[in-house]
Amino acid sequence: MARKRYLSEDEYARLINDPTSDTDESDDSFSKELECDISSDSDTDILSETELAEFLPSTSHRRTSQDAPFWTRELEVLHPHIFIGTPGTNSVINAGKEIDFFNVFFDDDLLNVIVEETNNFAQNAERSAPSTSKSTKFSNLSIADIKVFFAMIILMGIIKKPSLKMYFITNEVFATPFFNRVMPRDVFLRILKCLHFTSDASAKKLQKLGLIVDNLKNKFKRTYIPKENICIDESLFAWKGHLGFRQYVPSKRSRYGIKIYKSCESVTGYVWNFLIYCGKDTDMSSSDGSYGERVVKTLMSDLCEKGYNVYLDRFFNSPSLAEYMHSVKTNVCGTVLKTRKKMPKNFPERKLKKGELDAVQHDNMNIIAFKEKKKGVFMLTSIHGPEISKSGRKDRVTGEDILKPQCILDYNKNMGGIDIGDAVMTHHSCFRKSVKWYKKLFFGLMDITILNSNILFDKKHGIKTLILQFKMKLIEQIFENYGNYREEKQFPVRSLPAPIRLTGRHFPTLNVNKNGEKSRRRCIVCSQTVLKERKMKLTFYACSSCNVGLCVSPCFEVYHTQVSF
Repeated sequence: MARKRYLSEDEYARLINDPTSDTDESDDSFSKELECDISSDSDTDILSETELAEFLPSTSHRRTSQDAPFWTRELEVLHPHIFIGTPGTNSVINAGKEIDFFNVFFDDDLLNVIVEETNNFAQNAERSAPSTSKSTKFSNLSIADIKVFFAMIILMGIIKKPSLKMYFITNEVFATPFFNRVMPRDVFLRILKCLHFTSDASAKKLQKLGLIVDNLKNKFKRTYIPKENICIDESLFAWKGHLGFRQYVPSKRSRYGIKIYKSCESVTGYVWNFLIYCGKDTDMSSSDGSYGERVVKTLMSDLCEKGYNVYLDRFFNSPSLAEYMHSVKTNVCGTVLKTRKKMPKNFPERKLKKGELDAVQHDNMNIIAFKEKKKGVFMLTSIHGPEISKSGRKDRVTGEDILKPQCILDYNKNMGGIDIGDAVMTHHSCFRKSVKWYKKLFFGLMDITILNSNILFDKKHGIKTLILQFKMKLIEQIFENYGNYREEKQFPVRSLPAPIRLTGRHFPTLNVNKNGEKSRRRCIVCSQTVLKERKMKLTFYACSSCNVGLCVSPCFEVYHTQVSF
């Protein structure tokens, strides 16, 4: 009968220190009590070479001694590549106001695609709808319509309400009359329902966003060239519905959603490039290395050969990546897992005490181990040596300056670009609940576009504008330029009772249309009264202050004197 027994200390040491073993998992995953089933009744506690080989990785994936780089403690001064880029905004762009910078990305060509696809989808939906359907007939959109619609979406991110219909509610206690004056509720909901980006019925994953993703990505890169320091990290667009490439990231606030990798300028957070995770269909420009390495190569493909400094976390960083980036004249700095391929074995040789540092070097990169408080950190950098600098903080007990390696200080300083953008977009986000994931992702891309527009606006004018102030100005300018489209489309006017109707001075006046001719309007008291039977009564008279139709007698007096009518 088979018995279980354990590896000895020598066998375990041979197993974990074998030069052919290669894993990216944590060292803690190797237990000193590895078990094996044997058929022999022997009482010996030592495994043979054949039995021990069962615990080792397949020979087809073993790393030879030639693959393992030689790491030395004799550190030489690194010579990082010199930055030769030309950062700044494209000189061709002539923009002054907030709306001009937004229109750089959401130009007429892109909006024409959205308008055309939305109109086509609405027409197909109407043809397939049953004849008894009570849905509102959809009028073909124009660029002005879609811009006003987007402005309302942005405004809804500032003015928070529990549901979309509450923005158009007529109860004077909860009403926000502006929304009804700009666009009727049914028209807004119909546009949101029919919003579409491709006519391909067989489109899958990102194909559902048509040309939107590639269009915005190319404009982000073409419009602005970032400064010397770049950071790469991941963000999460919240989505809890069913989706094949939905990700679970417990460290993120939303936890469930669509993962997007971004390369940003460290100082401002400008999103220069991004990559949306779609599982095996993720569009990568490289197939070499680990997944994190391929992401970095894809995001940095257009910035190589210019001496950029790229800051990464341990998901992306590795000695292999540092070697490749050095070969394309790009510097790397970031945390790294000590179990990555080509990492030095048994480093550090002894357990470090608080504040201690150890470092090794291979060719153009240093690996620095530093013990801070309870946890240690491994840094892989092709920029820094083992220099120690003041962190700008003092120990609360001793009052002495807290010292840290310069590579950690620069890493903490330059990895904040993505966090800046995520923090800004979290407040007053354009995200709206939707049953279609691609619509919510589109509004997330709109948030990124507004962030980039705000950054370019600040650079142009040499000021610092809060994202909220930028959005408010953008909304005002869109309504100023395109808000009069409603008179042309002859949408029905829905007037709301306002609190000022019970105060001030009000006088009846004749109602006239835009041609100056006398016209009739529906009496708001007769049609909305709760004290008697409602009726649709038209009148030539109105209150100029309240902008509502009213019968001269008795409705004019009732409306301006009674709280409930």
